[in-house]
Amino acid sequence: MNPQYSYPGRYYDGLMETADHPAWARFAQGAIDRFSRGETKTVLDLACGTGTLTALLAEAGYDMTAVDASPEMLAEAQPKLARFTDPSVLLVQGDMRGYELNDVVDCTVCALGSLNYLTGRGDLVRCFKNVALFSRPDALFLFDVDTPHKFETVYGGRDYVLEGDGILCAWQNDFDPKKGVCDFYLSFFEEQPDGSWLRTDEFERERLYTRRVIENALKAAGMELCGVFAGKPFDCFVPASDADDRWMFAARVKKQTAGRDFSN
Repeated sequence: MNPQYSYPGRYYDGLMETADHPAWARFAQGAIDRFSRGETKTVLDLACGTGTLTALLAEAGYDMTAVDASPEMLAEAQPKLARFTDPSVLLVQGDMRGYELNDVVDCTVCALGSLNYLTGRGDLVRCFKNVALFSRPDALFLFDVDTPHKFETVYGGRDYVLEGDGILCAWQNDFDPKKGVCDFYLSFFEEQPDGSWLRTDEFERERLYTRRVIENALKAAGMELCGVFAGKPFDCFVPASDADDRWMFAARVKKQTAGRDFSN
């Protein structure tokens, strides 16, 4: 897996203004209402980025743990989440495939295509097994992925320019349909106080996952699928289709495979 968002975390929020975090939070709360067995109090935000979704779920009353591989992302998240004491927020640096927690959680969320950054062979199953390891029996796992349709029609070989406040990003895509991998070549230009622009270059890679691969990975990790929904609108639980750019998954950790024993 390539380092997730290894470019300076301060760029992220400015370039992700169109990401609908409130709708994702509503999806999470709606899925918990529909599919949860037992009380859902503790939630893990896996690949939390700068903590925007973490904050929204904390505002909804959940005790949050936020995990990300990038120390720069967590540094951006810390002041955003420092105001939460009841419910509390714990920040943890860790890889999606092997993070460590001190307790199990009632629900794990993983948003905005973060799982597509797992590009190595077997990475998806390792991630899902780790989620199950740190989940209580019957805990929910809510996540989304960018779809094959998005890789083929939105990424493809297309180029984009993104603009934020004092930030510009030139974004080139190179999609290999045989390998199911898309390489992203990103050049960031940040305006300096003297009016000059500082350039930072970044390479990222994402993998296309089909529904069959994802569902097989869930089974291998001891989870059962509750439903797959269209990614737009996030919060209406419309059944997914092949024409969607994003799929929203709700899964449940089976009792016999859930959790680590923290009683000793």
